[in-house]
Amino acid sequence: MGWMVSNSADIQQPGVVFTWNYEESKTFTAKWSDDPNNYVITYKPNYTGATQPDVTQSVIYGQQFTTNGVIFTRPGHIMTGWSTPFPLLNQSYTYNIEGNTNLDAQWQVCPAGQTPNSAGTACEPCPEGQYSVNGICTPCPDGTQPNAAGDGCEPCPEGEYGLGGICNPCPAGTQPNSTGTECVPCPDGQYSVNGICMPCPDGYQPNAAGDGCEPCPEGEYGLGGICNPCPAGTQPNSTGTECVPCPDGQYSVNGICMPCPDGYQPNAAGDGCEPCPAGTYGVNGTCEPCPPGYSSNPGATSIDQCFVSECPSGQHLEHGECKDDIIECGAPHAAYATRTWNPTMMAYGSCQIQECIDGYHISSNACVLDEQFCAVPNGRGERVWNGTVWGECEITQCDPGFENTGTACSECANRRVNGEIAVSSYAAECEIATCMYHGQKYILENNECRPICEDVTDETGTKHWDNVAKRCVRTCNPGYKMW
Repeated sequence: MGWMVSNSADIQQPGVVFTWNYEESKTFTAKWSDDPNNYVITYKPNYTGATQPDVTQSVIYGQQFTTNGVIFTRPGHIMTGWSTPFPLLNQSYTYNIEGNTNLDAQWQVCPAGQTPNSAGTACEPCPEGQYSVNGICTPCPDGTQPNAAGDGCEPCPEGEYGLGGICNPCPAGTQPNSTGTECVPCPDGQYSVNGICMPCPDGYQPNAAGDGCEPCPEGEYGLGGICNPCPAGTQPNSTGTECVPCPDGQYSVNGICMPCPDGYQPNAAGDGCEPCPAGTYGVNGTCEPCPPGYSSNPGATSIDQCFVSECPSGQHLEHGECKDDIIECGAPHAAYATRTWNPTMMAYGSCQIQECIDGYHISSNACVLDEQFCAVPNGRGERVWNGTVWGECEITQCDPGFENTGTACSECANRRVNGEIAVSSYAAECEIATCMYHGQKYILENNECRPICEDVTDETGTKHWDNVAKRCVRTCNPGYKMW
């Protein structure tokens, strides 16, 4: 027999002392066993604040039984077994204890980041976005996520936002707000990759997807990732980073330069074209002045539309055009020569030399050399123009057989021998080339013609010059011969 307290499954054995801890009266009801060898095992939750009742199991001494399959639950804990002598869950044992037995549940707190499963038999990870302390999972606040240890929260990584403790990268073109709870657009001119906003380089702007940059549209320039149309009269430079003036003769609309048609030029605002003024003509958007003395109607498109109005001084009208009264012409050795318009004759006059090239001077409307040959007896000379008149004739070279004595070309002293011409030819001035009757009457020695056929008579014979035969005649006396 034992006692069972009302509203409790605990079995108390007769004679057992226990502490009264109830704030109310209790009734003890006898618990009978038909067989004194029949006992009761009482399973207890074994923690303060348990709300589950004890569970009892009848056992027979010496026979096998299985520890009760009831599993108690406790927040943050898993049940690992029972207190001795039967510690394992759902394990077969032989009951060998005389009397009733209490088995207290054994608990293990789940580690950080884990919580008991629904059966309370094992720990499992907290739901995504939650951390745990003492096995109880708690959602992380927005803008954070569980830390690596699983026992607390940490801010979402750069570029990510968090809802319900789950962090995700912000979409292209956005970044997290200051609290990391939502994504907001990147500042103007910026794009984003993985939720991190970055400025586009000058000349570019964010693309439509917001995940990169693209060149500014035609006619626009970009600073700080923001593109704007160039003002009138300008267009973007090659890099799209600034506006530069349109080429001459062009205007622009929305930063796109276009040429003005012939007869027009860009207006002052640079956003359109206006007619070229009178006295000019327009080609490729540029107004050019008509030639001097010519005019035109506004909007003239070519020089052919210019007409003569009045020729300026120094010009005359010829075939509807203004021509210079004095024009250049060419003459031999002239540096500058001109022809002058004769209004009476309605024609240009003859070419008149105004200046000769170096080394020449004007004489009778011709350019003549400043140095000229002049005649010298038995030679030649030169005279030089001194700017107004010719200078004296100076001997420059004497003829062969004559030498320069400073004032005249005189016969060379070696030309004659004994008053007779002995030299046949000269190489230059007094340098003898050959003698007369060379080898017969004279031979050349030391630039002199030496006689070799003088009249001689002696015991051997005679020698004399035959002026008719033009040779030296030798005659040997008896007893002698030529050698």
